[in-house]
Order: sequence, then structure tokens, then C-alpha cells
Amino acid sequence: MKIKTLLKGFSALNIILLLLGGVILGVSIKEGKMFQMLKPSHDYEYVLKNGLKEGDHIKGDIYFNYGSFATQSTYTQYETYRTADKTSGYYYIVPVGESGYAALYVRKDDKKLMDKMAEETFEYNEGGDNPQTVLSFNGVAVKMEKHLKGLDNEFKKYLKGQGYTDDNIKQIIEDTDGKLLVLEGPADPKIMFIIAGVGLALVALSIVLFIHRYKKEKTWEAKRENEWTQV
Repeated sequence: MKIKTLLKGFSALNIILLLLGGVILGVSIKEGKMFQMLKPSHDYEYVLKNGLKEGDHIKGDIYFNYGSFATQSTYTQYETYRTADKTSGYYYIVPVGESGYAALYVRKDDKKLMDKMAEETFEYNEGGDNPQTVLSFNGVAVKMEKHLKGLDNEFKKYLKGQGYTDDNIKQIIEDTDGKLLVLEGPADPKIMFIIAGVGLALVALSIVLFIHRYKKEKTWEAKRENEWTQV
């Protein structure tokens, strides 16, 4: 295979499609946790019985939480100023395993639902009925420090404010594989997989165009060499 012929197989369109598809796939894999979302899932009842591990794919209704302990905000930075912070999501404490806790990230539109669920959870702990408010969730468990810098410290601070000691917290995270974990998921898993499919299709199209162009260049090169030999 001649390098010159190989390079001629590339075109501007090839490169654009390859880069665009690669970026779309990369974002889907990193932000959407695509590979983890393809793993077999557990429901929340399983998590309550068996605890939570990093990378677990959790799918189903979540029906317990003990309130919000942190918020996530976004802003736009311009050259000379930045916009005011806008709350984009909330972090709630959810029980896992026999006596552990993890964080659950929800978008701002789910705040009222989660606050109502928290009220029902506390009432249930005092002898009331089972919580009726549920959050339909589909996502994965990741380390808090990987999800948002400083979130693990806010989590510990909240627990200490509730009377837990450092030893208590160490005991709590045994049900999360010895790590502080947060459950997070894409806004819509179906859209995430569609976007990933678009990225994969663009990469595949780039490869097909490259092969077609390369074969064409190789045929022309063989024809030119044959003509030169005959001369």
C-alpha cells in the first residue's frame, strides 16, 4: 500500500464527517455514560437490599429520599462579565443497602416531586404509609468527585449536620463499595442513544467514502502504471 495513494483516499468531507462523528460519539460516551447504560440494570429495590457499586446501571422507580443537600448551577462567561448563576439541578440523599446513603441528581423540573417524596419518606419512618410519589430513573452510579468537584464534601457536611460522626460516615459508605457515589442519568436515554447512533453513522459514512475513494485512486494509479509500462 503506497502512502501517497492512501492519503489521496481522504477528502475534506471525509475528515469533517470523521471529526464530527467522533465528537458526537465521544460526548455520548462521556456525558451520557453510554457504555454503562448498555449494562444489565438493577431496580431500586435491589439497591436497597444489596447496596450500590460504582458503574451500576439502575433503572426503575425511586421512592425514598431524605431531602436535598446541594444544588448545581450554570452560568455563561463572556469576555468582560458573566451571567448570574441559574440552578439547573439538585442533589438528594437516598438510602442504599442496609444502612448506607448515596446522592441522587435530578433536574430542576423534578424538585417538587422529590420534595414531596421526602415528606412521605419521613412520614413513613414515623409509622406512616409507604411513599406514593416516585421518580422514574434510568442512570448509573459514579464517584461524586468525578461528577462535581466538592460534592463529596457537601455530602459529608450534610450528614455531620444530621449528627453522623466520621466513623458513622465510614460505616455508611460500606454499602456503596467504600466510595461516595451519586446516581445520575441522561435527561432522555432514548435521545442519548439516537445521538450516539448519528455519531456512529457519520463515522461509518466517512469510512465508506474513504474506501470508495481509495479504491478509485488505486485503480487509476494501476492504469497509469500500465500505460507507462506499455510506452
